[in-house]
Amino acid sequence: LNKKIFLCKSNEYPCCPYCGKPLKPYDRRLRIYILYEREIKHIIIRRLYCKGCNSMHNELPDVLVPHKHYASEVIEEVLDNKALSLGLAEEDYPCDVTKERWNSWFKSNMAQIEGILRSVLFSISENIKIFERTDSLLLRIRKEKERWLSYCVKGVYSSGHSLLFNST
Repeated sequence: LNKKIFLCKSNEYPCCPYCGKPLKPYDRRLRIYILYEREIKHIIIRRLYCKGCNSMHNELPDVLVPHKHYASEVIEEVLDNKALSLGLAEEDYPCDVTKERWNSWFKSNMAQIEGILRSVLFSISENIKIFERTDSLLLRIRKEKERWLSYCVKGVYSSGHSLLFNST
């Protein structure tokens, strides 16, 4: 069996999203993720320990979404209905049940993502006019930003929140 394993290395010094204390490297673990054509990639990610609240955290790169086995770009393209426009054959893509589960997961988390993103933006911005707009911040990010799913998920989890999840 010839498999490549990638090491995810970060130069960041992350803080605990729960208590704000610095996280210390604890160990590493193997994590898989699935790309198109059911290609499985292996990546080694850091596990981080917080002495402040005794919690463990996995440091995920942008290619991963917590509690999901497929790469974030695959999930994002399903949520945006881009699979057909990419010309991918049905056998190269996740099954319909998985796609329905992701859409359900995203719909059930949209309001929470919106609220958390607004809260994070409010805490770092002095421009109150941003919040006078009534359109959805999440939908604006989704339309305007490449890799929007990773961006939003990172904001949610880095701020100490989490999302409802289901498998794959």
